[in-house]
Amino acid sequence: MTGHPRLRLIHLTACLGACACVFIAIELCRAQSSAAQTTTEPEVASHESQPTFAIRVRSNEVLVRVVVRDANGKPVTNLSQQDFRVFDDNRPQTITHFSVETAKAQPIPAATPPAAAATNSSVPGSSQATAPSIVLPTQFMALYFDDIHLEFADLARTRDAAERYLTANLKPGDRAGIFTSSGQHELDFTDDRAKLHDALNQLAPRPMGASKSDCPQILPYQAYQIVEGEDTTAMTIAQQEAIECTCSAKMQVAGVNTLGNAGTSAVAAGPVGAPAGTLCPQASPDAIMHQAEVVLQGSELETRYALQGLERLCHRMETLHGQRSTVLISPGFMTITQTPEFERVVDEALRQNVVISTLDARGLYAEKGLGDASEDVHFPSDGGTLMNTKIQYATQSRSMDSDVLISLADATGGVAFRNNNDFDEGFRRAGAFPEVYYVLTFAPEDMKADGRFHKIKVTLADNPSHYALQARKGYFDPNKDEDAATLAKEELETIAFSDNELHDIPVEFHTQFYKSGPQSATLTVLAHVDVSHFRFRKVADRNLDNLTVVTILFNQSGDYVAGQERDIEFHLRDSTLAKLIQNGITTRVNLAVKPGTYAVREIVRDSEGGEVSALNGSVEIP
Repeated sequence: MTGHPRLRLIHLTACLGACACVFIAIELCRAQSSAAQTTTEPEVASHESQPTFAIRVRSNEVLVRVVVRDANGKPVTNLSQQDFRVFDDNRPQTITHFSVETAKAQPIPAATPPAAAATNSSVPGSSQATAPSIVLPTQFMALYFDDIHLEFADLARTRDAAERYLTANLKPGDRAGIFTSSGQHELDFTDDRAKLHDALNQLAPRPMGASKSDCPQILPYQAYQIVEGEDTTAMTIAQQEAIECTCSAKMQVAGVNTLGNAGTSAVAAGPVGAPAGTLCPQASPDAIMHQAEVVLQGSELETRYALQGLERLCHRMETLHGQRSTVLISPGFMTITQTPEFERVVDEALRQNVVISTLDARGLYAEKGLGDASEDVHFPSDGGTLMNTKIQYATQSRSMDSDVLISLADATGGVAFRNNNDFDEGFRRAGAFPEVYYVLTFAPEDMKADGRFHKIKVTLADNPSHYALQARKGYFDPNKDEDAATLAKEELETIAFSDNELHDIPVEFHTQFYKSGPQSATLTVLAHVDVSHFRFRKVADRNLDNLTVVTILFNQSGDYVAGQERDIEFHLRDSTLAKLIQNGITTRVNLAVKPGTYAVREIVRDSEGGEVSALNGSVEIP
């Protein structure tokens, strides 16, 4: 499934009397007609909205999920609001809301069918919708193998460890998926262990073959220094290597000094005076520059593939119900020229509430002065300055490869597992979903409509050194085209894709369906809302409030299937408000579905009071 879910119109009905339900508009129009001389403003208005499920800022509030672990990696479960401190760009913030939530899936009971009087049993194919309790998956893990950069040995070790982890830790109802930077042999989220086993076995290195140079051996960072940094030393090193590995014998026959003066130049003319570029074309500046450009372009292409695959994966996970986690398995890659692409991945992960953890597939690797012990790295034979500089380039190249793994985890609240060969432990740390987490909310005072990124820091009041905190690293200000109403609606996104029930507002909802054919049906969801506790705001002779009702449908795999939303604006006279408080309001939603078993999520929000209720139910349409 791709793209943002677009929530469609719903039709509203209301019970304003002790008898059967009638359309709310009819009753309110009657009340309005009797007072038409006072004002022509309608008492109820409703309009469509398409909330953009994007950032976590809502009603000028920022939501932060925090996991606290002890020295043994176990979640700490006994903390309170007073234990936490939150900083926005280093400025302390006041925590406005606090809760402790569990990630364990709970059975979702069948939605209560409507009363017999509300069921149109005379219509063929119409029936009450019932279903046994179902457990909707709340944990989705994506294993993202960077098969473009992975060597076979590293891929084999991490693949086997991944299978052991899934075998031991994939619980009933959990979903896992196998994804790759090459896009080949991917498996979407499933709980089918046989399919996961087959997908892992099909993994193989799929290098693009353009980011390596054998002779001379130009590393990506060295290529960057030659092309972008105009580093003459990096150029000289490559020229020296070109002579040594391809032209040494030819140059000596021609009388050219292949070592140069004091080891500082590999291309100086010998006694004969023949230009090195003439006798060894591979060592000419133009040839070295071309080769460096090929290496750099190949490295950039492979990096873009890896980052774009991550971005697509975060986008894919936006419509999944529950916690979303990605484990990137990679040796790392250079992103020095791909900063915008890297920022887009972080942006998408933060916006979709996807935590990215990373596992360095190289494990505990030993530098042998010129790189990893498993590789053959060519070095200038001068034994002096050029060799030392090449060692620095090799070390810097590996460090920059690791930087992306650390930065991704740090920016999205994940775990970076590196410099360790215990990949079983690596997957346990990087792949673990917290059993308990804390939800903190704060309202920044200086929020501006400029889309600026803010850094968030969460600490503990006593700051115990043996506790480790994991939390999101920032948020984005709304763009100037996002008004307060839009931001307020975005609160519903987190609630919609959670399975935790909220009961601020008394709400009951019921279901029924009508089958129009073997593979088509209309599911009706009726929700009765008690508005007696709403905080209506009095303006002149009217009582004002807004009610948002959202109905979301998920399949048994936890994927978003359908949904509808409606905003209801109340401008009620006292007499109409009295009736509404006495009888409440009932909304009706019709969803076109196929036969199957679904989880229903019903959300009601009162804008004036800021109260929210969210209920779960399940339905089965045979």
